[in-house]
Amino acid sequence: MNVIKKQTYIFLVIFTLFLVNSVFGNVDSEKSEILETVNKFLRVLETGDTGLAKEILVIEGSNFSIREEGDSYRIKHTNYNELIASLPEMKGRYKEIITDPEILVHKNIAVLWAKYKFFNDGKFSHCGVDSFSLIKIEDNWKIASIIYTVEKKGCK
Repeated sequence: MNVIKKQTYIFLVIFTLFLVNSVFGNVDSEKSEILETVNKFLRVLETGDTGLAKEILVIEGSNFSIREEGDSYRIKHTNYNELIASLPEMKGRYKEIITDPEILVHKNIAVLWAKYKFFNDGKFSHCGVDSFSLIKIEDNWKIASIIYTVEKKGCK
C-alpha cells in the first residue's frame, strides 16, 4: 500500500471512530440528563420543593396511577397543578427509590421505565413500575407525564 493510500485509510478509520463516539457519547449524555431530571422529581417527593417541581415538570402534564385492588384495579389521575399544590403537605413523608432504569431517546422525546419501591414515613408502602415521559424544551428535559403501578404483592 502506498503512503497516500495508507494515510487516507488511517484518516477514514479515525474519522469513523470519531463520528461513532460523537453519536453514542451524545446519547449517553442525554440519558444522564434524563435520569437526573427523574432523580430531581424523586427529590421533590422527599422535600416538597415546589420551585424544583415547577422547573422540571411540564405544568400542563399529569400523572396516572394504576392501583391493584384484588382482581381489579383503579386508575387515578392527578394534574401537575394539583400535585404542586399538595407538595408542602408531603414534605419529609415520602421516599421513592427506582432501580434498573431503561431509557429510550428519540430527538426531543424520551421515556424512562423503572421498577420502584415507595416508603411513607420511613415504612415500606408499595412497589411498582414507573413510566416517565419527557420532552426536551429549550435544552432542558422536563417530565410531561408519569404513569405508574401501585402494587402491594410481589415486591422484593
